[in-house]
Amino acid sequence: MPDFQLFQKFNQEAYLELLDASFKFLAEKSQLLICAMQRKYNWSCQLVDHSDNPYEVRIAKALWWYYFSKLLEFCDTFFFILRKKNNQLTFLHIYHHSTMFGLWWIGVKWVPGGSSLPGAMANSFVHVLMYLYYTLSAIGPAIQPYLWWKKYLTIIQLVRTVFSLYFTDFSEVLCYICVGFDT
Repeated sequence: MPDFQLFQKFNQEAYLELLDASFKFLAEKSQLLICAMQRKYNWSCQLVDHSDNPYEVRIAKALWWYYFSKLLEFCDTFFFILRKKNNQLTFLHIYHHSTMFGLWWIGVKWVPGGSSLPGAMANSFVHVLMYLYYTLSAIGPAIQPYLWWKKYLTIIQLVRTVFSLYFTDFSEVLCYICVGFDT
């Protein structure tokens, strides 16, 4: 059972705001899943619908905000570098966060929906788990015994990467090759 007295040292209001924001973020992503299901998305080959369908517009807007979140993640990495927190940086981390902003600009510019959605949803879910872990670990040493799941978080990140590569990149290319660009 967690020691709830450790929260006395931690700003409870900030923690509750972060928790509230995380739940709102998850609720938004759940609504995106519902939108995609309402549109009967094909998760391996879904072309972009450029119509004014409210579900498609909502998905495109959410992908734009996802793109914006890549800028925030890049800033996070940039601040790690400025603070010389090299223990928190790896080549993969720097490469990933420095390329994602440009790649997702291409995504929201030319593929604002369709097969872009599953990878973005999976990545968002994993980031909610990661930031939950970071928040809990920032509370202090008293919470450390309850963070035994760090290695599983790393496994989830790797599985998400493979999932995203298939559903967002590989299937997108195959989809346009097989179905055609003008469909």
